[in-house]
Amino acid sequence: MSLDKAMQALYVDLIRSVGIPGVVEGLGGAYRDDLMKLATLNKIQLFYSQSTGFRSQDLLRKHNIFLDTLSELCLLFNDNNISYAVFKTIKPFPNLPSDIDILIDEKHIQVASTLLGSNGYVAMEKNMFCVTMHKETNVDLYLQPSVSNVPYLSKDILMYKRKKCRIGNIDFFALSNEAEFIAVAAHSIYKEQMLTLNDYITLAVLANNANIDQIIRMANTLNVLDGIKLALQVCGTISETLSMPLRLNTLRHLLGVSTIPQINSLPYKFSFKSIAIILMKRTALDSNARRYVPKIIAANISIRQLRKLLAHANRETY
Repeated sequence: MSLDKAMQALYVDLIRSVGIPGVVEGLGGAYRDDLMKLATLNKIQLFYSQSTGFRSQDLLRKHNIFLDTLSELCLLFNDNNISYAVFKTIKPFPNLPSDIDILIDEKHIQVASTLLGSNGYVAMEKNMFCVTMHKETNVDLYLQPSVSNVPYLSKDILMYKRKKCRIGNIDFFALSNEAEFIAVAAHSIYKEQMLTLNDYITLAVLANNANIDQIIRMANTLNVLDGIKLALQVCGTISETLSMPLRLNTLRHLLGVSTIPQINSLPYKFSFKSIAIILMKRTALDSNARRYVPKIIAANISIRQLRKLLAHANRETY
């Protein structure tokens, strides 16, 4: 990783402190304010806090709200036979998601929204592919993963081999490791245009517990291989510095992906041009996405939408 030496040392210290669950044990160490600042930007603040034994009541409170909300949602959906899968939300380490993302069958979206409404959730926003509801935290109900009304993944393919999981006493449906890998990587590229250490660690753990060939086949089927390769360039650059035994590197080498010459900071922000090119290419290959192009253009030519796009591009994190 080509960084200013002092900056590089900070990132290496942070990653070595938390480790890669199931691959490399974290070293922990004393709590440091400078590392917590980096951890917060990279969405691993709870992970870092717990790795160092630092108890933050605010972080624990937010984590409990997340778990209570997830439990309530899954119980409602399970009891009412809603076809769903939690995705991009449950991580292989202590996590504070900004919202709870759920893929849901189109024929169940109205029933699910009504169920949440009757349990105190308020509809906040709605577009062609997502309904956002809120009580103590935001819940995004997705018909398709999308950005600016452009679907970039197929729900049906992602959910084809969904699985039943458990966290504590919470039973829920989730994607297979291969589908979750695709969802996390594609989200960081197409939706957020940046990659955090949260993304990197998640992808590293998923790759270590997934069928690499199936990831490649699914990425090809979904026409997102270009996006996956872009994410792997950054992941590979981080991995080279850490010298950790990750199957993420195997995937990168199988796809012939090189590293990036220089990373100045993490989260790593991709250029708008690079994302726009691969998103347009993907849309051209996807007959379903092409159907929505006229509506997409109409929905994105307002001053309000332009301001949202500029704010999105100038964020430090997401």
